[in-house]
Amino acid sequence: MSNILVGKNVAIEYGTGSLKGVLSSETVNVGGITITNQYFTEALATKEAEDPLLKAPFDGILGLGNPQDSATRTLSVWESMIRQGKVKKKIFSIWLGRPSLFRAGRGEITFGGIN
Repeated sequence: MSNILVGKNVAIEYGTGSLKGVLSSETVNVGGITITNQYFTEALATKEAEDPLLKAPFDGILGLGNPQDSATRTLSVWESMIRQGKVKKKIFSIWLGRPSLFRAGRGEITFGGIN
């Protein structure tokens, strides 16, 4: 894909609402894996009067789905890793940590293998 898509308006519906933004492209590093020309949606506004994303204990969403399932029809970070030869195996694994009484759960994602 070319950077001709950069700046395109994007509207995304998700579980608790929606957001509007623009399509951007950047060099991204995820766990020591650097991907060039990675598309992402730069959020500009949400539909809700009180923005739930501002209060969330995270700062973004990392989509790992297929491009045809994407609102922007662009490659996910995972697909970019594969196409740019950044992983040895076409597998990723996720461990969802459970929260304890005193701290939030800590999970782990491994690209190109399992842990």
